[in-house]
Formats: sequence, structure tokens, C-alpha cells
Amino acid sequence: MVTYALTEEDLSQRLGIAIDDPIRLFSFDKSRELIDAIDGTYAELPWDIYDVRHRQIEILLAYHPHQSEELSESCDAFYSGAIGMEPLVPFFDAVPAGARRSFDSILPFRRRAIAEYRVTRDGGSWSVSQQPARSFSMDVQDYRRLPRVFAPMQVTADTCRSFKLLLVDIADMVAETRENVRNLRMTIHQISTVARTDFTATNAPEGIHQDGVDFVVTALVISRNNVIGGVSQLFGPDRKTLWYEHVVQPGEGIFHADAGSPIWHLVTPIAVSDPAMSQEATRNILGFDIALI
Repeated sequence: MVTYALTEEDLSQRLGIAIDDPIRLFSFDKSRELIDAIDGTYAELPWDIYDVRHRQIEILLAYHPHQSEELSESCDAFYSGAIGMEPLVPFFDAVPAGARRSFDSILPFRRRAIAEYRVTRDGGSWSVSQQPARSFSMDVQDYRRLPRVFAPMQVTADTCRSFKLLLVDIADMVAETRENVRNLRMTIHQISTVARTDFTATNAPEGIHQDGVDFVVTALVISRNNVIGGVSQLFGPDRKTLWYEHVVQPGEGIFHADAGSPIWHLVTPIAVSDPAMSQEATRNILGFDIALI
């Protein structure tokens, strides 16, 4: 069961504008059970190598602005892992030595895994079935359109009762705004964003964005460890006007409409709050891409 601390009606009154699409800040009543089951798995997640490749590509393109079209196909293939560095070596050799050192020193900053479920309503109840792992891509126009492959989540709806209940509660949130919905595809992203004392880290390197699906839970926060920052923000259709911001706490999540809606979202970078406590800061979340099928 979820309870709402804020809805689109509350936000409409606060801003003095009409917001018709759903926006819900919610708390999950089984969050303690879920956190106990899943929080310990984040430190074992594989690093997201695509973040490193994306930053490396940004460096190459910055020093070859007039060859971006020539580089584009090779960079896309490099990002998705279809090729190694070899085709890019001539461009890399032309990069100044300082930038090459930066290129080689880029560290990953997110650990992540993925799962996909089909959630189907039969009569008055929902059934949940896990789908085979596959490559993941987004219906967007930036680099996130390219296929990526991530490790599967260790925690599943079959092994964790609270996780299954969360999927059902999210399906109920969708049904509140789409009464006739019967079938949903949920892609769940288990992500640990890791900052260190010498750099901040972000779970939104693409900036203010949409994810290209019908609905999202941008973050159900599992834990925040030694963190400053990580503010979830919602923007209006101009992608500039801030509608709402909130530091989502463990057990809380933000659900809202995505593709085709006026709602855009971002989360601010995180930094280490107390270096004496730890040289790292971690923000562990579950994100949900929800598609009507």
C-alpha cells in the first residue's frame, strides 16, 4: 500500500496552474522490509561501463567538432560495445596530452542492474511475471536510444514479497489514472550512484529529460549514505520552469507521467557530506519505466 504526501492537485494549487497529468510523491508501507532485503546488494552491482564510454566520447567530440558526423557512427558503436577503441585511435591521437590523461582516468560512478516484469490485471487482482533479460534502450533522441546490456537484479518478485507488493502498488497507481489498463511492462533499474571526495556523481548525466515511456517512478530511494544533494526536480513543458523539488527519503518515491506529458525531470548531483565518515557517498534507488501494452 502507498500513501501520498503530494499529488498533482496539490501542486496545481501551489503553482496556480492546471496540471492534469499524475504526479505523486508516495511512501511505500513495506519499505522497511524491502530495504532490509535489497540494500545490501547494491555494493555488489557491476559498474556501469556505458557512463565511462559516454564521457570518453564527449572528450573526443569536443576536440573534433567539425568531424562529429564522421565520428558519430563509430562513437555509437563504441558506446554500445559493438567495437573497441581501435577505429577511434586516429581521432584520439589528435587530442592534447592533458585531455588524453583525463580520458584514461575517467572512473565509473554508477553501479546498476536491471529487471523486467509483465504486470497483468485479471479481474480485480494483478499478476506479476518476470521476463527474460534483454538489451535495454529508450525511445528518445539522445545517446540513451542505443542498446545497453546490464546484469540482472538479484532480488526478484519471486524471492522478495515486498518487492512484488511494490510492483502491484505501482500498477495500482497507473490504474488510478488509466482505469481500463490491463497490461503493463515495467523495467526496473537498480542503481547505486557513487560520489567520491574528489568528484560529484549524478544519476542524470543527460540533464533535464524524459525517459520515453508512459509513466516513471524516477526514484524509490532505498538508502542515502553520507550524501549531500540528490534533489529530485520536476520541470514544466519549457524544461526550465521548476515545478517541484524534494530530497526523496528512503521508502519514498516519485511517480509521474512521462512521454507526451508536460513533465520533465532531473536529479541533482550528489557529493560526500562528511569525508571524515567516508571517502564515498552513495544514493541507492529503484527506478521504474512503465509502459502500457
